[in-house]
Amino acid sequence: MERFEATCGYPIERVHGASLGSGQWNSPSLVLGRLRFVWDLYRAVRRSRAEYIVANQSPSMVAACCLVAKAARIPVVQTIHHVARDTGPGLNWRRRKWILHFILRAANANVCVSRDTEADVTNFIPSKRVRTTVIPNAVDVDAVDAWREDAARAGEAMSTLRERAYPSGHRPVILTVARLIEYKGAQWVIGAMPRILAEYPDARYVVAGDGPYRAELERTVKAVLPPGLQGAVTFLGTVSESEKFALYDACDVFAMPSAVEGFGLVFAEAGAFGKPVVGCDVMGTTEAVAHGETGLLAPRADADAVGSAILRLLRDEKERARMGENGRRRVESMGSWRESARQYLRLIGELKGA
Repeated sequence: MERFEATCGYPIERVHGASLGSGQWNSPSLVLGRLRFVWDLYRAVRRSRAEYIVANQSPSMVAACCLVAKAARIPVVQTIHHVARDTGPGLNWRRRKWILHFILRAANANVCVSRDTEADVTNFIPSKRVRTTVIPNAVDVDAVDAWREDAARAGEAMSTLRERAYPSGHRPVILTVARLIEYKGAQWVIGAMPRILAEYPDARYVVAGDGPYRAELERTVKAVLPPGLQGAVTFLGTVSESEKFALYDACDVFAMPSAVEGFGLVFAEAGAFGKPVVGCDVMGTTEAVAHGETGLLAPRADADAVGSAILRLLRDEKERARMGENGRRRVESMGSWRESARQYLRLIGELKGA
């Protein structure tokens, strides 16, 4: 972040405060900390003469931004990946529902990353007073191609990953890139590994990312695989952007059987590298993955179905290549982040002129 802030070309001011989405809400010290954060955010908005707020975080953070925007009399745009029913520990459903209603109604515009998320929002607050629209995610294919053309950088990242993930050159490689939380579904891929290893003894499952569910996933590996096969699953933790690109480039199949997904940007990232994907037939994943064309969709929480989908792709090199090519074309047709930015700017201009 320090490197980004030094080179981005515009000033950044950080407002530090309590973690708005964690801890018990009935703790006086935490409540005071959150109120202090809202006050500091308001002062920063007034000091910088901000013209609008774009909120893209937890519901509690968005609620703080909405309060500040109302006090400063400027529009607030909320980016919604999915309607999160969980707004923090210590809250019962009535309070969670109140916060969701507040942030979805208080924003001047709710920008959804998929049509499925848009439908979820409009079903939750069927009000025409709040503008709800879709600005889809995008993938910078130019950055992908530039990385591939930079042989030195790509080679260094690939070498590092081979040492950490599959030192003996094991193939095939199945990849997940995700924050390690339960609903992302890495446990279902792990549950399928005995079947996969029975047919492909040198297969490797590589998981990039970190999170609170990692320890449970590591226990799952020990539960489903005998000691001699547990090395077939590697947890890399947090990786650099170049290492992430190297992982996409090296894998044979990308799999993330997530049970909750507003869109699933990682599916598009894998598609940018021409890789077939496996996901779950849920929510916005059905918009990110064209079943039978760019990848395969399995029922949620079904290790057998996930394993069958992965094995189907591993067995058929031509099908993997066809789906990978379709995935690349699909990503190219999605548009760029520059186009998404232009859509945001048009929306903000309309809100400011209203």
